[in-house]
Amino acid sequence: MSGVWFFRVGLMLWLIVNQGPAGFDPKTFQGSFLSFLSFADYLVPLAVLEAYLYARDRSGSAGKYAMAVGLLLLTIAMGVGIFGATMGMWLPRMKG
Repeated sequence: MSGVWFFRVGLMLWLIVNQGPAGFDPKTFQGSFLSFLSFADYLVPLAVLEAYLYARDRSGSAGKYAMAVGLLLLTIAMGVGIFGATMGMWLPRMKG
């Protein structure tokens, strides 16, 4: 997984959810949320993979259903972050 991509999408998701910067100073680009996100861009994908593998191998139908719902929610959140990154970071640079 690309840590830079996950960081940008996660940051844009955070900005959309909070309707602006929260947990960091946008001028200095420092703060507690950015420290969290710098670790989360590696740990969250690994935690999701571990949960998936556990649900696949060791849980019953309820655990597999819960994992499927969790993956659906994470997919929706990632989609919102991708939309925010596209509209706020990438699309404006493509218009010439």
